[in-house]
Amino acid sequence: MQPRDHHYAFGHIILPSMFLGNPERFLAAFQKDGEEFLEHIWLTIGKDLPKEKVLPSFGLGYDFQRTPDSTLAIIIMPPAKAMAEAMLIGCHLMKSARYFTLELGFREDESQRTVFCEWKAGGRHINFGDGPEAEIGKFSAAIREKISSPGTIN
Repeated sequence: MQPRDHHYAFGHIILPSMFLGNPERFLAAFQKDGEEFLEHIWLTIGKDLPKEKVLPSFGLGYDFQRTPDSTLAIIIMPPAKAMAEAMLIGCHLMKSARYFTLELGFREDESQRTVFCEWKAGGRHINFGDGPEAEIGKFSAAIREKISSPGTIN
């Protein structure tokens, strides 16, 4: 099954473009209106799709984490059903902005797995391989570990 257009556009095209293009503005709007902000983006994407490709936003949510030197906005996606659809998204801002996804994947035996990825400006996609369970705390920990890895630009 191919990724569904609505789900894919939200998590892999529109949000990374908005966040990486102006992370401070994105996080300010996100922190102020959270669910309404995400719902507005989801509905706007749906307006540009054929009716049969529009998905409900059921399950869309967020978690906002601040430390003295960084901000991490976790976006909980509507349930992923196809390979490469995001389950969770992490918008991290320290000295630079980084956009992470935890995507649905499948093993050769067709059992589910997660795939930990990062999206860069211009749509470049980096696949880090197997990811953590699709749980906010574990995904946040994976992001913070990746950010603090030697040789990583924050």
